[in-house]
Amino acid sequence: MKTKYLFFFFILLNISLFAQAPIIEWEKTYGGNVIEYCHDMLQTHDGGYILIGSSYSNDGDVHGNYGYQKSSVWIVKTDAVGDTLWTKIYGSTGSDGGMSIKETSDGGYIVLASAGTNDEDLEGADLSIGKIWLIKLNSVGEIQWFNIVPKSALAFKQTFDGGYIISGITGSNDSEGGIYHGGNGDASLVKLDSNGEMEWSRLYGGSEQEYAQNVIQTLDTGYLFVGFSRSGDYDVSYHYPGDYHNDIWVGKTDKDGVLVWEKPLGGTASEDATDVYQYPADSSYLIIARVESSDYDITDYIGASDFWIAHLDKEDGTVIQSKSFGGSLNEHPYVLVPTSDGGFLIAGDTGSNDGDVHGSQGGDDMFIVKIDANYDTLWTKTLGGSEGEIAIAIHETVDGGIIVAGTTSSNNGDVTGNHGNQDYWLVKLKFSATEVSTLDRLATVTVSPNPSTDKVTIKQLSPLKNISIEMTTIAGKSIFYETTVLREEYTIDISNFSNGIYLLTIYADNQQKTIKIIKK
Repeated sequence: MKTKYLFFFFILLNISLFAQAPIIEWEKTYGGNVIEYCHDMLQTHDGGYILIGSSYSNDGDVHGNYGYQKSSVWIVKTDAVGDTLWTKIYGSTGSDGGMSIKETSDGGYIVLASAGTNDEDLEGADLSIGKIWLIKLNSVGEIQWFNIVPKSALAFKQTFDGGYIISGITGSNDSEGGIYHGGNGDASLVKLDSNGEMEWSRLYGGSEQEYAQNVIQTLDTGYLFVGFSRSGDYDVSYHYPGDYHNDIWVGKTDKDGVLVWEKPLGGTASEDATDVYQYPADSSYLIIARVESSDYDITDYIGASDFWIAHLDKEDGTVIQSKSFGGSLNEHPYVLVPTSDGGFLIAGDTGSNDGDVHGSQGGDDMFIVKIDANYDTLWTKTLGGSEGEIAIAIHETVDGGIIVAGTTSSNNGDVTGNHGNQDYWLVKLKFSATEVSTLDRLATVTVSPNPSTDKVTIKQLSPLKNISIEMTTIAGKSIFYETTVLREEYTIDISNFSNGIYLLTIYADNQQKTIKIIKK
């Protein structure tokens, strides 16, 4: 059955409409018989992968955990096919957790973690100043140095000067330049130099609660954080009507962390933003958020909670365009990643099996959405088993595939080898050779003249097989359909068509491309 997606962006004449979702090439679980939480993953320079999070186990793949029924930072380094090269535990007899990891220019790693107590790997650390633990590792995971930084952390990024910016939340006055606004915490930013020494820190918020869930350095050397706000005073200009709930909160600062502008977004239910991207061409922003509202800024709510992207103006965060993805139950996005074709990958979890979500295995599944540069869906993918999965990191791989990491509680469906309870889960996705080839060839197909008064000619068809061509009205009514043999060009007479906009779709090898045609 042909699936049609009708787009109403009249200024666009060429729209790549649909692609098949990738398939699993391989998947691996890592853990012990208690609980592991994976919080970050990246592809390393050697073509392998590195995962970081927390482990409560001391068996299976996990060795040397310091605390009984306490979590430690746990790192897994793999080769290109997910086989384990080494694992490392870091921590104390308290509860420690790995949050994020970056590769450094010397082949090592920088780790953001939370610290428990000042013993074992944290012996001698002054935890009275804070619980952010920044760890520098060499290429095989040995600690080279670490620093303790004030406040709590949710995310960090490397900055243009070789240092780091950390976003999070704090619940106390800041002697380094921030004033606590009260309530249950303020959003915070901490700037570190390349050695992990603090350069400055700032607090942002109102009288209720704010989180800075993620942060990027902007092209003007300032910063932009995203998260949520429950306030409507002090730094926060507005709170949407309704009972006690979260609004998306976006804050732009200068290079020293001074707030330049801020923007609450959302509606009368709860929302929170989790990731952000800045477009190099015009410096505007794209955010990803979880939304529960169906009013104010949320115009295409689907059900329960949805993935929501919003394209924001660079000057003040005004919404330029937005779109929701999901089903009738809960979706929660964690990460937004630009792709080589100008689009994006969004990853998180879903409890739905309708709307944009297909193939649920039961419980919550990993949910991946691939969109093009116009935010139109190219494909969606669920991954998981009958229990629960969460996707927290996703990247395009050097071989043209996709790698996704998260946590699984299943041992069926797509998941094999669970060690007990909850494990790290790493999944490699690939596209079939036929699909990639067909998509590449469809991308070269053109239609001219467009607009046209009498005929349109489709060109560059010769490499494609099993071609069908269909034209529909903008409302979806089919007015032309033909299956054709291989040829270089194909001409359609549209002289009898009424003036207006039509959609011409070319189907080939289970792929399709739709082009908007204007009849004058």
